[in-house]
This record gives sequence, C-alpha cells and structure tokens, in this order.
Amino acid sequence: TLWPVAYTATALLIARFYDLHMGCKLEPPTALHRPQLWLREATNRDLIAYARAAARAGRLDAIHVAEIEQELSEDGLARSRNNALIEWIEPDQTRAAGKKRAPGKQSRLARPYAHPYYWAAFIYTGL
Repeated sequence: TLWPVAYTATALLIARFYDLHMGCKLEPPTALHRPQLWLREATNRDLIAYARAAARAGRLDAIHVAEIEQELSEDGLARSRNNALIEWIEPDQTRAAGKKRAPGKQSRLARPYAHPYYWAAFIYTGL
C-alpha cells in the first residue's frame, strides 16, 4: 500500500482480490481494481454479508467475522475514529425525530469505505 490503511478494509479488499485472482483466474491488476470499486460502493450490510460468506467458505475465521460485524454495525461506525469519512446513504427518520428505533428494525445503511483513504492505497506491481 502507499499508506497505512484500516485493518477491516484491508482484510475485505484482499479477500475479494484473492477470490477474483485465484478463484476466477483474473489477472492481478483487474483482480485488484474490481475489489477497489466494490469496497468503494459496498454498504455495511454488503460487507457483512460478504464476510459471513467468506467464513462459510473457510476464507475468514469466525472471530474476524465477529470483529467485522461489530465494526460495521451502525454503533461501531458511529464510534469509529474515521466516522467523518463514512457516507450514510439511508437516513433514519425515527432517530431524527428523537424516538427510539422499533425493535427488529434494521440499522441505517452506510458506505463505510467510500472515501479513497480506504481503497486507493493499494497498487499492484510486478510481472
């Protein structure tokens, strides 16, 4: 990478890279570019779903999935030291009105890694 990046963003991007490079036999530059686009556009729900699927396939440990789920939860994102970089895409009108969320209601959607800080540091060099 060109600069230090967040652990969770790195784990997700590299897992996706290897899925595409090793699993789908894409060339490394393409196999890196696609996960960068994916990471930029993916919501916290998309990323959690991917982590769970990767765990079922044996590519991520359950402990890492639990950490990812916590970090990408609405509360985890709100507490993040980089929370100013998070792109919230579905405002929660109930909270805005000062009311508590109804039980069972899904948390707000966010694109936690939309900012280039999370995905632009990765480059491929080599043959």
